[in-house]
Amino acid sequence: MKKPRAVGLIAALGLLLGGCGAKPLALEPEKLQQADGSFGLSEVSLGATVEETEKALGVSLKEPVRESSGIASYEIDGPYALDGKKLHTELEFGSAGLQMAAFYPEADEAAYEALLKQLTEAYGEPDQTIDNSGEALGGTISTRGAQWVADDTRLQLMWMNGEKIEPNLSLILGYGK
Repeated sequence: MKKPRAVGLIAALGLLLGGCGAKPLALEPEKLQQADGSFGLSEVSLGATVEETEKALGVSLKEPVRESSGIASYEIDGPYALDGKKLHTELEFGSAGLQMAAFYPEADEAAYEALLKQLTEAYGEPDQTIDNSGEALGGTISTRGAQWVADDTRLQLMWMNGEKIEPNLSLILGYGK
């Protein structure tokens, strides 16, 4: 009778030492284009339901953080990681299912430049770029970005920084042109 208790104790200790969560999925920017040429995630397709997304990513999407005009947005930390660092992730669902996934890596200009280089090597020159600065929110804000379009999907990289805002780096994929 002592064996089952010892096995249970070892399993519990393994969970405590190893962590209860699943290993994060590696977000590989150069692998965001599907076989049909569209942009998307290999684990879950654009158009997937909330339930299909939860199952595919091993997460629980309980309550949306925002709901407006038939769009529900969920925010989670993980399940994706970039360069070994967990990413804050936003998933947006509409009547046609998952329509956008946004990832927020560590926000610094060097990370933006590295991702831009990696995406350009993988998908060619961007279809659209943005590089501007101006006065907003009581200070100067600079915005840089690139967008690649394939069929009815897009992949967008954005960097924002300014005097009165926190630096923000985002990698977004979803429907739209």
